[in-house]
Amino acid sequence: MEHTITITSLFIAFFLLVISFSYQLTSRLSFMPYTVLLLVIGLIAQYISKTFGFDIHLNVSHEFIYYFLLPLLLFESAFHINLHQFKLQFKTISFLATFGLSVSIFIVSVILATFLGLKWEDALLFGAIISATDPIAVISMFKSLGAPRRLALIADGESMLNDATAVIAFRLISALVISENTSLTTNQTLISIGTFLYVFFGSIIFGVALGYIFTKIMQYLKNERVLVTSITVASALGSFVIAEFFFKLSGVISLVIFAIILGNFGKTKISANVKKFEEELWEFFAFVAVSIVFFFATFTIDLSIFAGNAYGIFIAIIATLFARAVSVYISCFITNRFKFFSDEPNIPISWQHILNWGGLRGVIPLVLVYSLPKNYPMYDTMLTFTLGVFLFTLFVNGLTIRSLLLSLGLHLPKKEEEILLEEKRIYDLEEAKSVIRNIYKDEVEKSILDEIECKLSDEQKEHKKHLFKLSKGKTIARCLQIQSLEIERNCLDKLFEEGYISENVYYDFDVELDMQEDALEYPEVSQGRAYQMGGLIPSATSFKNQIEKLKTLMSKLPFAKNVFKRSEEEIIKERISLLKARIITSKEVINYFKKLLDLLKDNNIVKKEIRKIISTQSKLILKNENYLEEIIRENPKVYSSYQKKVAYALITNKKET
Repeated sequence: MEHTITITSLFIAFFLLVISFSYQLTSRLSFMPYTVLLLVIGLIAQYISKTFGFDIHLNVSHEFIYYFLLPLLLFESAFHINLHQFKLQFKTISFLATFGLSVSIFIVSVILATFLGLKWEDALLFGAIISATDPIAVISMFKSLGAPRRLALIADGESMLNDATAVIAFRLISALVISENTSLTTNQTLISIGTFLYVFFGSIIFGVALGYIFTKIMQYLKNERVLVTSITVASALGSFVIAEFFFKLSGVISLVIFAIILGNFGKTKISANVKKFEEELWEFFAFVAVSIVFFFATFTIDLSIFAGNAYGIFIAIIATLFARAVSVYISCFITNRFKFFSDEPNIPISWQHILNWGGLRGVIPLVLVYSLPKNYPMYDTMLTFTLGVFLFTLFVNGLTIRSLLLSLGLHLPKKEEEILLEEKRIYDLEEAKSVIRNIYKDEVEKSILDEIECKLSDEQKEHKKHLFKLSKGKTIARCLQIQSLEIERNCLDKLFEEGYISENVYYDFDVELDMQEDALEYPEVSQGRAYQMGGLIPSATSFKNQIEKLKTLMSKLPFAKNVFKRSEEEIIKERISLLKARIITSKEVINYFKKLLDLLKDNNIVKKEIRKIISTQSKLILKNENYLEEIIRENPKVYSSYQKKVAYALITNKKET
């Protein structure tokens, strides 16, 4: 017994070392996704274990994967989704995850029933098992190759939502197939539809409720990093199990909704140090969870199940690939052309190719097939087909997706990103030179400081040459506008962390910056929306509309006058705070670009565009200052109350930090 425990402990230690070095290796070897390498390592480890007779009593059950590892993976992924970006493509993503999944299930079942002679209900069950995608490996590759962020968001969002819808579809179909009476009566159909609606909408409501509750809890524990993280982990695991067992809902949907709310609204309730600690810890949890799932997928697999069933596996693979292609291209054809989706950006055909080929199979199909009862007559067939498709998509699709990205040119970083990088290097080098000038001469010899400064100046010259070579009118203008938005965002974060602005103001301003960035990076996003030239958004009108609506409501409901008076006061305070934040961030942009102008004054094109940015921001400051003076003049008491509120918030924040 002691010998077995010792071997197992050594195996765990060795496993952690191997996955760490493997992760580093795949970051250098771009052709090999990390998850695919884990599958290879799992096969090698199984061979060594059997050859040398190591008695390793480690087996990862499907219950452990589904109720422990899967919630960790889902929560970490959804926790980092930007809600605004997700909303920007929500209808398209939802359509892919519902209509697209349904098309895939239907096509897989038709092909298996036709070519393998499976009963219709059994073929339908396999379609539900195998249609859920898992693009974890592809997402990591997107980041390393510099593929578009929105493409990664669509792939990730579709995966999470179709995981949820696939689980619901599997539940409904398996309940009908694995029973004594498999004929679908009218009553059973109605019950199934009712069950689907209950599970789908009930899961969303449950996730929203939990998100609201735990966001409030985090507000009172904003500086307790261990406590906040412990509660977050407990809520992620607990919400999944409670939704599944006690309310018979979808743990996947509930957890994804809960994580998105907590990740977007809960993060603003905690301090910067706690947020950083929590994000790093969740990144580690996800890394270990992915490693365990994919390593044990091949370490514990019995390869003998593939013997004698090559034709069936081949048909299952072809059916899955064909169904995925049809579902993606038909879904995108509809979303790109129908009016209902006209307020969302189109999905280019090159992105559709990646979504199709990047639809790898992973955790969900394994969990679903292992959850089938062992006495189900088609259990072995379902297991064989699922594992065959699982290994094929990970090895073949996973190893060739990079080549597809390269051939489509999606790996190339935008010229804007390259220009921004050069500009940042020039600025950072100048900051480094200023540090050298402030070093006491009695600490370091002047000749050494001069030598270092000379080297930094030479580096600056090289970066300037490259920057000037890349710089063209429209491109450099867009780059500088994106850079100004990034400066504003950093300044906004600082204002919020210091307690200078409220959460509502932070969100209003942050969404404006998101929308401006979308308008610059994806011009097609701005079609039909209230954008001005350059991505600027008018908001004075919306503020006045809010006040007018409240006054109209007050005239109709005089008994609620006091309530609405307080509401009007809060709106005015938030408008004052927002205007002040805009003025501060605009001044920060001007200070940055004045320094940059001195560094890049040798190039007339760059100089001209920088002056445009400074001029635009100066006009915005003047406009916002005039608007602010008008509001203060009309509401002196409210302004005085606002100043007191800010003062107390700054003092409280200073005490806490």
